[in-house]
Amino acid sequence: MPDSTSTQQDEEKAIEPPVVSESPALDSDLPPEGGVRGWLCCAGGSLGLFATLGFLNALSPPYCMIRSFY
Repeated sequence: MPDSTSTQQDEEKAIEPPVVSESPALDSDLPPEGGVRGWLCCAGGSLGLFATLGFLNALSPPYCMIRSFY
């Protein structure tokens, strides 16, 4: 007759946790929640906003000149 501890160990080995992807952020369409990829997303968004606001700032003096002329 098998020992009760060995039977319990066999049952624990039979019940394995589900296999989870190593990097769930790569599998989903959601933005990353941290780490290097998350901070790179923050940096890229900041650079995009910086460029957009700079472009708008560069266009405002000509717009004001044209507006005051007409």
